Amino acid sequence: PELGFELVVATTPVGTTFCPPAALSVTNDLAWAPGTAVEVFVHGVKLEQVHAPYGGWELVGEGAVSSDGANIELGPHIAVLSVFGLRKKP
Repeated sequence: PELGFELVVATTPVGTTFCPPAALSVTNDLAWAPGTAVEVFVHGVKLEQVHAPYGGWELVGEGAVSSDGANIELGPHIAVLSVFGLRKKP
């Protein structure tokens, strides 16, 4: 709660890595306004994961709501499939 996530997205298979990092598009179910800046955090779900501490969150990048408001476009910052927390950029 202290990180203020408004949306959490889980991707699988957890631990799949991308090199170079990939983009991620998430449906804008919260109806954020087009152009809204968004921060994306990754959750450490594996002990050996280097992208975030196990059980913790790490800011990995930013994105924005698409111009038509349909999607939240993130990346290309996604280096691993995991659980992601999204919030509007303060």
